[in-house]
Amino acid sequence: MIPAVYNTKKSGVLHFIIYKERSEYAAACLNFDLVEYGKNPEKLKKSIYEAATSYLKAVRKKKLSDKYLNLPVDKKYLDILEKISIDKLFRKLATKKRYRHQELSTFSFTNQPYSDNSLSYL
Repeated sequence: MIPAVYNTKKSGVLHFIIYKERSEYAAACLNFDLVEYGKNPEKLKKSIYEAATSYLKAVRKKKLSDKYLNLPVDKKYLDILEKISIDKLFRKLATKKRYRHQELSTFSFTNQPYSDNSLSYL
């Protein structure tokens, strides 16, 4: 699950997932309820980070409430996070038992810390 962190304009942790949905990939920033779709997961990763950075900058610039940095996560994404956890466990077990020929699903989950001085790498 998502670690409990209260994001502020000064610092916090952004949570991202990238997963395959039908014939394309979806990327979501869970904290900000941002979602993007595309064919290339690497480009999508960069794009969702840029969207999250822009969102964070807008909240800071307009001096909006920190509640906009801590939006509730849609149940759909919580279900996907559960699948990611199961997928990681399965991969670990498959590697130990040498079941490398099995088809494994494509999921990714990352945590991206930020602070006032660290937005450039997002």
